[in-house]
This record gives sequence, structure tokens and C-alpha cells, in this order.
Amino acid sequence: MSIDISALRRIISDEERLLTGGDIPREYLSEEVVANAARVRTLALQNGALDFIELTDSARSEDIWRVRGALVKAVEAVSEQEPVDIVVPISRTADFIRFINELEAQSGMQMVSFGHAGDGNVHLCVVRGERDDETWQRELHANMDKAYAEAYRLGGVASGEHGIGVSKRPYFLRQTAKENLQAMNAVKSALDPLHILNNGKSYLTGGNDNAGTF
Repeated sequence: MSIDISALRRIISDEERLLTGGDIPREYLSEEVVANAARVRTLALQNGALDFIELTDSARSEDIWRVRGALVKAVEAVSEQEPVDIVVPISRTADFIRFINELEAQSGMQMVSFGHAGDGNVHLCVVRGERDDETWQRELHANMDKAYAEAYRLGGVASGEHGIGVSKRPYFLRQTAKENLQAMNAVKSALDPLHILNNGKSYLTGGNDNAGTF
């Protein structure tokens, strides 16, 4: 099953709040912010954007945020999905999204890209569709291997805001230096010497024992 979210895919969401001040009255915005917003508007429309919406009106801001909040729910209404929040340098966001679109076409696994153009955090809904459990896990892992590898190649990391947890752990460990992991474990041990608080979810005690490279 393929999800048609073409209208939602093109709506700018979190970025207006960063670039135009969200629902802050325009008179309180600095000249630099106003000028940057105007420049972004011009560039967006010149490069095929359907619209550019400045959220300086609280009612319109609430409407747009409702649409933004409904995007993931729209996907999950018809299919299980794997949430991803890879982050890349802002200057490489377009390159990464282009890669994801190509990976989607090559693999046949739908990947919905959205948010946050303002900080390079690219959210993905990787859609399961009609795949059985074995096929879903196999194809998901294969495609995420490629996605995370490309993110790291572009200078990014595994997570922009959601954290590592369990599903991102293998990709995080492969690309994180042993010294960094040891420092993280030292902080963990200082605050939780018995390692009883959610132990073993993100880092390996003692270092990067199962790390490799993509």
C-alpha cells in the first residue's frame, strides 16, 4: 500500500517558526530576520515550492501546526512506520533528501521526508506497507544501513533530537569513536554506578566492542 501525502509533503512546517518568527508580531522581528525570510521566500518559490507561508498570524500558525502534527498520524493510519530523525549539515539537507528519494525509488520502500529545514534534521517515516515481518525487518535494515551511511558521509549523525535508543544503536556504534563512547560511559557510571537505569540501551560499557564501518 502506498500513501498519497503529496500535499502534506510540500508544506513547510517547523521552519517558518525559525525563519519568520512563527506567530511573533512582525514589529518585534529584527530587520535581519525579516530580510532572511524574504530571501528564503524568493529562493523557495524560484525552485518549485507551491507556497511560502509566514506564520505571523496566530490563527494561521495553529492551522499549519495542526497539519504538521497530522503528517505522521496520516502515515500510521494506514501502515506501520519506522521513525527516523537523521541530521546532516544544513548545506547538505537537499543532497540527503535527494539520496533518500533515489533510495526509495530503487528499493520500493516508501520513505516520507519532512522537517526541519532550519537545522538539517530530516525526519523520515519509513513505511512498512504489506511486508511480512521477515521481509520488513530485512529490507528496513538494508535501507537504513544505506541511509545512515550516506548521512555520515555528508557529515551528519544518527539522531538530531530523538536520541539513540535501541533501533539506532547499531548505526550509532559503527560511526562513533571508541574514545567518545568511553567518555559517555564514564558519565553514565558516575551518575548510575550500578547501571540500573535503562542499562545497555545505547552505549557499550567499556567501549566500542562491536563497532565497524559502513
